[in-house]
Amino acid sequence: MKRVMIISAVFLMAATLFAGSPKEREDGQLAAYLQLTAAQQTAWDSARADLRTAGAPLFARMEQLGHDMEVALKSKSTDACGLGSMLLAQQAIHDQIRAQKETLEQRLESVLTPDQKTKYEAFKVAQPQVYERRRISRQ
Repeated sequence: MKRVMIISAVFLMAATLFAGSPKEREDGQLAAYLQLTAAQQTAWDSARADLRTAGAPLFARMEQLGHDMEVALKSKSTDACGLGSMLLAQQAIHDQIRAQKETLEQRLESVLTPDQKTKYEAFKVAQPQVYERRRISRQ
């Protein structure tokens, strides 16, 4: 009996690991919770793909700026204006990413019925780890 329980536990852990990324599971849970139609799911997938495509160069540029700042700081650079310019550029990119995420939210909500919008808002409140950063960055 003990052996069966151990094998079952191992099987369940393996199934959890191979069930997809946490983001994929969350998206699937959200789609099921909202009872999205096939057309709605396609619109959501398209909106998210557009965000990934548009955001990838911004994230790459932000990462490069971070690396450049780290190099400048480690070399004890005295170019305060250069470092400040990099910080301002990084903040501008952050603002662009935030605007793109807000556009994504608008696109996602635009295809929902009023009942689904209510459920979506409830889901966001129930998933603070996913949506908390967005609320903090808006303040």
